[in-house]
Amino acid sequence: MKSNSLFFFNGIFALTCSPIIAFAFFYRWEIRFINGALRFVDKPAWAFSVNLISFIFLVCSILAIFIYRKESNGRKKSFLFLLVASITGFIPFLSFFSAIFALIAGILYLVDFNRLVKE
Repeated sequence: MKSNSLFFFNGIFALTCSPIIAFAFFYRWEIRFINGALRFVDKPAWAFSVNLISFIFLVCSILAIFIYRKESNGRKKSFLFLLVASITGFIPFLSFFSAIFALIAGILYLVDFNRLVKE
């Protein structure tokens, strides 16, 4: 039996980072006049933070898939939701969906953690 602390870590990390991604989605773009036309300008600090969080989501989900692939504990949906959240986080106009998928994955991870602690 392996430790279930990865379920807890992934759940807490996904729940705390999903509002950051949603906030960054709304404040990532800026409208400016460039050469007499309105254009969207990307703020690099927000883009870096979303990409860094998405990369950490990717590492956490792949690590969880490899550690728990042979065991029946935990649902595979939580792994897949976090993997989809990481992939959609790298695409700038889909990062809001990344926040939604990360929120769902965090809830599923914590439900699995509570279920496994009770067993």
